Amino acid sequence: MRLIFTPLKNTMLSPLRLCLLALFALNIFIYSQSAEGPYIIDDIPNLKNNSHLIIEQLNFESIKNAALSSRAGQFYRPVSMLSFAANYTIAGNKSAYSIKITNIFIHAIIGLGIFLLTINLLPRISNQSLLHADGNHIELVGFLTTVVWLFHPLFVSTVLYSVQRMAMLSTLFVVYGCLLYIKLREKTLNDGSGYGSLFTCITLLSIVAFFSKENGFLLFGFLLIIELFCFHFRFHNDTNKLNKYALKIFLVLPVAFIFAYLLHTYTASANDEITSYSYTYHERFLTQLRVLWRYVGWLIFVNPEPMGIYHDDTLVSTSLLQPVTTSIALAAWLIVLTLIAAFFRTRHILLFCILWFLWGHSLESTVLPLGIIYEHRNYLPGYGMLLGFVILITEFLRSIKTKYTIKFGIGLLLLILLPGYLLTERVANWRDQKSLILALLEHKPNSAQSLIMAARFLNDSGDYDSALKAVHQAQQLDALEPSHRLAEAAMHCDRKPDEIFTEQLTNKLLHLQRLGNVSVPTLRQFRQLTQVCLHSTANHSTLLQLYQRIKNSSNDSIAMLAYYGIGAIHLQRSDYLATIRAWETAIQKDKNALGLLPTLEKVRQDYAAHCNRQCSN
Repeated sequence: MRLIFTPLKNTMLSPLRLCLLALFALNIFIYSQSAEGPYIIDDIPNLKNNSHLIIEQLNFESIKNAALSSRAGQFYRPVSMLSFAANYTIAGNKSAYSIKITNIFIHAIIGLGIFLLTINLLPRISNQSLLHADGNHIELVGFLTTVVWLFHPLFVSTVLYSVQRMAMLSTLFVVYGCLLYIKLREKTLNDGSGYGSLFTCITLLSIVAFFSKENGFLLFGFLLIIELFCFHFRFHNDTNKLNKYALKIFLVLPVAFIFAYLLHTYTASANDEITSYSYTYHERFLTQLRVLWRYVGWLIFVNPEPMGIYHDDTLVSTSLLQPVTTSIALAAWLIVLTLIAAFFRTRHILLFCILWFLWGHSLESTVLPLGIIYEHRNYLPGYGMLLGFVILITEFLRSIKTKYTIKFGIGLLLLILLPGYLLTERVANWRDQKSLILALLEHKPNSAQSLIMAARFLNDSGDYDSALKAVHQAQQLDALEPSHRLAEAAMHCDRKPDEIFTEQLTNKLLHLQRLGNVSVPTLRQFRQLTQVCLHSTANHSTLLQLYQRIKNSSNDSIAMLAYYGIGAIHLQRSDYLATIRAWETAIQKDKNALGLLPTLEKVRQDYAAHCNRQCSN
C-alpha cells in the first residue's frame, strides 16, 4: 500500500488535489441522492430474494452458502456475493440503501485509483508527443481524466444498479493491480529484485478480480499493454534469464488463452443460435462492431442516443449489409486496427488508449453468449477512451492561440460541467421506481422491456388497465416474444385470481413460440408466473396445458419451472403422487430446483400418511 500511495505523500495539499478531494465529496453527494432507489431486474433474484445473504450464524457453512448463492456467472462470483452478505448482515435487513451507498464509495475508491494510475502511467509512456515532461501537465491530465470518469453519466447504471457491484469490484482490483504492477516493475528495473512479490501479488489480485466477475481475468492483458508501452520488457543487468522468461510467459500466456478461447467459441459455434437469445454467435459478433462505436460515442459525448437500462430496441446485424451500417462499422474498425499495426512501434499514448478500450471489451463485446448491449461493460474499458479524450482536449486547448480565460472556460465546460450536469440529471431518474420508469419510457419508447417494467409498476400500484395497455404495446413491438404474454397472464393472476383468462389470452399462452432458446426475460417472467398464478385456481386447467407443453422445452431451466408448476398445482389438488413425480423430474432437469427437496420430503411424508389412512380404512 505504501508503494501505491507514495505519489500523494509530499503534495497532498496541492491546490489541484484539494480540488479533486472536493469533487470526490461532490460526486458522493450527488450519487447519494438516489441511494434509496429501487431494486431492479437482476437485483431481485440475486439479492432481494436470496435467503443466504443475511448471515445469522457466522460459520463456514453460512459463509459458503452466501458466497455460492448467485447464478449470475459460471463461477458464482463469490467475492461479490460475500460483499453483499456483509452489507445485509451488518445492516440487519435487505434494504437497497446499504448496497447502493457502498457502491457509491467503491466508485470513489476506484476514482482515486484512476488518478494514481494515470499520474504513474503517463510519465513512463515512451512516446510523449501529446504529453509534456512538466509534471504539472501530467497531473492536470490525471485530474481531468479522473473527474470525467467519476462524473460520467454512462456509469450511473453501474453504480446505482445494485448487482453491478460485481463489475465494480472487478474494476477495483484490476485498476489497483495495474498500479501495483507499475510500482513493482519499477523496482525490478532499479535493482533486479522483486519478481517474487510481483508474481505473487498480481496472481492474488487476478484471482480476487476473477471471482468478483469473470472479466477480472483481463488484468493480464492490461498489464501486457502497460509493459509494452512503458517498460518494453527491459530488465536490470543483474536479472537472470529465468525471471525474464517468467515475466513474458506470465503476461502473454493468459492473453493467448483468452484469444484462443474466443476463437474456439466462434469457430465452433458461429452459426448456432445462442441459448436464451434469438441470434447466433456470428450475428452477435457483427452487431458488436456497431455497438462498440455506440459506446465510443457515449463516452466522448457525441452519441445523441439516450442512455438507459434496456437497449432491446437495438437492431441485430444478420449480415454485413443488414443493416448497412455493419459494413461501415467494420471498415472503421479495420482502419483503426491498421493504424495500430502501422504505428505500434511509436508507442503513442493514443494507441495505448485504444488498445485499453478494445481489450476491455474483448470478452463481453465479442462472441460470448451474452446480451447485445449493456452500459456497465464500459466501466473499466471506458478509462482508455476517456484518457485519450482528455489528452486530445488538453492538447487542443494548449495549441490554440486565444486568451487563457477562454481556454479555461472551454475545458471547464467540456470536462467538468457537462459530465456533472448530465450525471445529476441521470442520477435523479434513479431516486425511485416511478421516476426511473418514466425516464425509461421517455428515452426508450420502442423498448419492449421498458414497457414491461412500466406495466409491472403500474400493476403493483393498482392501475391494472394502464398496465395492460403497456403490456399490449410491448407485444406489438415483439409479437413472438413469450415473456410479454407471460407478463400479461401473471398480472391477470395477481389482480383477478378468481377470473378465468380471456379467450384471447388463453390462445396467446397456448401458442407460445421460441420455446427452444428461451430468452432471459422469458425465463424471468415464467418463474414469476408459476409463483403468482399458483393461487389462481380458476386458471389451473389452462396453466396445466401450458406447463405440459413447455415441459418439453430444450431449455432445462424452463422445463424445470414447468415441472415445478405442474407439481404445485397437483399439490393444491392433494394429488401427492403427481406432485412427487413432477418435482423429482424438476430436480433432475435443473440443479437450481434442489431447494425443493425439503418441501418434496414433506409431500412424501404426507403421501405416506395418506396411504396409511386409506389402508386402515
